[in-house]
Amino acid sequence: MLGFLVVLLFFVWGYKLIKIIYSTKSIMGFTKEFQGLSRRYKYSNERKSEKYLIEAESYSIMNKKITISSLLWFFSEIGGMVVIYYYFVGKNPLILF
Repeated sequence: MLGFLVVLLFFVWGYKLIKIIYSTKSIMGFTKEFQGLSRRYKYSNERKSEKYLIEAESYSIMNKKITISSLLWFFSEIGGMVVIYYYFVGKNPLILF
C-alpha cells in the first residue's frame, strides 16, 4: 500500500513538473511573439517597436520569476515529503515494497 502511494506521488510530481515546463514555454511564446512584432515595426513605426520590445523584456523577466518560484515550491514539496517519509519509515526503507 505504501509502495502504491509513493508511485502515485511520483506521477503527481511528474505532472506538476511537466505543467511548470509547459507554462514556461507558453510565456516564452508571448516573448517571441512580441520580439517578432518589434522587428516587424522596427522601420515603419519605431515607437510601437520600442513598446513591443519593452513588453517582450517584461514577459521574459516575469517568466524567469514565475519559473524560479514554481520550481522552489516544487522542490520544497518534494524535500518535505521525503523528510516526512524518512521520519515515519525510519531506517527500514524496505517497508516500501
